[in-house]
Amino acid sequence: MSVRFKNRRSPFQVFLIANLMLGSLISSDIGASTDLSNGQNIQHTGWLSLLNKDIGTIGTLADRSPVMQVYVNSVFDDKFYTSLWANIPLDSDNRSRSTEFDLSLGYIKKYNDYTLDFSVALFDIENPSIGDFENDILTTRFRVDKNNNYFEISHYEGMSAENGWLAAIGNTVKVSDALILYSNLSYTSEPFNFGTVAFVHSKLAYSPVNNGMVYFAEFTDQLYRENPSDPRRSALLFGIRYDFL
Repeated sequence: MSVRFKNRRSPFQVFLIANLMLGSLISSDIGASTDLSNGQNIQHTGWLSLLNKDIGTIGTLADRSPVMQVYVNSVFDDKFYTSLWANIPLDSDNRSRSTEFDLSLGYIKKYNDYTLDFSVALFDIENPSIGDFENDILTTRFRVDKNNNYFEISHYEGMSAENGWLAAIGNTVKVSDALILYSNLSYTSEPFNFGTVAFVHSKLAYSPVNNGMVYFAEFTDQLYRENPSDPRRSALLFGIRYDFL
């Protein structure tokens, strides 16, 4: 079922407008770091990746063909942040292609060794087109980091799909100055008309020299699948990333 709003803006449109307004305010002078006259500052990060396929957050193989992904994030005074992530399929003949833009607003707070992160994100997916605000997904997420370990929980609310949630624990291991291993264990419940699944996701990133280039491999292994016909399966992907901010 699709929902159309007349003569007023939907919550998704309000969220998008608020995100764009905040992003324009804190990113007007783009760069790695921006110092403001009142002592506050803005930190920017950004990267561009090329991957042979895309594995989604809930363990779904979203694209079976090459994709390009772009990410830009701005943190205001080490507290508030806004980010944009985009997945752009490169193979027009790929039937599983999924053009997607994710807009996020978040707040970070540090307590001693803990970092608390709360965010709200809009997943604007090509169903049927970008910017139509139909069949999109609104996500709220809470994450706690301590040292190199984290726990997070997310709730997904779809406009035309089953709601669901995801819980994950993970850690980061610095194998060497150039090699980092990321891993997490995730459990998802009923998002987007899928059944419950549990999976392990690992990412090995290699950065041989300090020039912004990162080479990586990611692997998702399904541990439990409630529905045997669930389309999610174990997958391996390779990619290259350039950190331009």
